[in-house]
Amino acid sequence: MADEDEINLAIAEFISTYKGEIDAVITQFGRRGFTVKFSGAVCKNCGPEDYIQGLSYLLKLKGIDVKLVNYKEDNGAYLAEYAF
Repeated sequence: MADEDEINLAIAEFISTYKGEIDAVITQFGRRGFTVKFSGAVCKNCGPEDYIQGLSYLLKLKGIDVKLVNYKEDNGAYLAEYAF
């Protein structure tokens, strides 16, 4: 299992890849997984699935095994739940 700092570093890399299109921040972190809030222009203009799944792909490339469990819209943003 990765720690929160490792996940945050990967999220920072993820955000820099999509400069200005999307923002992502951990809202909950625990032993079994974490929740990320995705927001930004892309969430209003097109589907968020590619970004939400893209983060899990980036984490896997970094050796952090996660699975997207669920995601839902939340006031124009999206909350994505990932499990270790």
